[in-house]
Amino acid sequence: MPTQIIHEAEQSRQHARYQIPVKLVLAGRKYAIDNWSVSGFSIGNLPETMTYKQANKGKLLFDFLDFETSVDIEFEIVWHNASKSESGCRFVNVSPSRLSLLYYVINAYLTGEAVNNGDLINVLRRDNYTEKRTDKIESLSTGKMLWQRTRQILGYFALLATIVMLLLFIAYTLYQRIYVVESLSAVVDAPVVVIRAPQASYFHALLNDENTHVNRGKIIALTKLIGGGSNSIESPCDCTVLSLHVLDKQFIDRGEPIMTLLPGDAQLYINAKISYEYVKKITINQPAEIRLANGKIKKGVVKDVVVSESIEKQHAAPLANTPTSPIGYVDVLIETNEPLDIGSLGAAATVRIDTFSSPFTK
Repeated sequence: MPTQIIHEAEQSRQHARYQIPVKLVLAGRKYAIDNWSVSGFSIGNLPETMTYKQANKGKLLFDFLDFETSVDIEFEIVWHNASKSESGCRFVNVSPSRLSLLYYVINAYLTGEAVNNGDLINVLRRDNYTEKRTDKIESLSTGKMLWQRTRQILGYFALLATIVMLLLFIAYTLYQRIYVVESLSAVVDAPVVVIRAPQASYFHALLNDENTHVNRGKIIALTKLIGGGSNSIESPCDCTVLSLHVLDKQFIDRGEPIMTLLPGDAQLYINAKISYEYVKKITINQPAEIRLANGKIKKGVVKDVVVSESIEKQHAAPLANTPTSPIGYVDVLIETNEPLDIGSLGAAATVRIDTFSSPFTK
């Protein structure tokens, strides 16, 4: 006979009832159960001595063809129909293991699964129920909630500040790479005049100190010839003596430098070497920033862009010394807005040219 399931309204039943073959053993007598569920059962012809809502002990007897098994239960009568001699009973004090066994029996009957003693023992041994997790939510005071909210807002601001700083850094790096040109090297330079020995002779200086101003045509040194006699050396300009390269009465050969002069109308400038790839970005009168070795920063403008070695020198050089490699850098001559001190001549410097501002420079 196929297993039948009786469906009833949710208001009257908490669990589905099944017509599964099972018997109630009560005081050594067996009673057939009409239908049952994990919460209780309905049965007919119970002894009249059993009272309403009183705990009674009995056994549920299950027949599995190959063997029979029984489960001790406690139940109470919750309703009685005298005309049909039928009573409704409810399980009480059901342990989790027994409840698991009832569920197992129901599923086995519904699916047609074969049941043996080992299956029942495993069902009784295993722990099918765990305690319900209780989430303890601590009630936060207004101060703690305000502090947590403040921390969240500060965290958002910190994240936003980090992103903004990162974007600014990327933008600054790209700007430096695209628009800013920096010198490979730079030095404070000037159009100096170098006096050289006309012939082999002994040098005799008529000037005692450097940075001495001399007028054009003034005799600044004498050279005594080896065979006798002497020659005088005149100043070619109104100049300032920057340095003496030989000592008094020292022998000098022809062409050796004797002293360096700076014309009075000459201005110091910056000679910066720039990589040739940036020549197309540099224009005349472009603003530049110069940082001297002493830490001072000067402003200036680009006055000229020339190759390091003039064309005349390249063509006049011997064939063996003629350069064959392309030009690697150029000289960018920069005039400062404020005159440079003569004491800074020859000092190292760095040059930075912002090519982005050049279109707006008048």
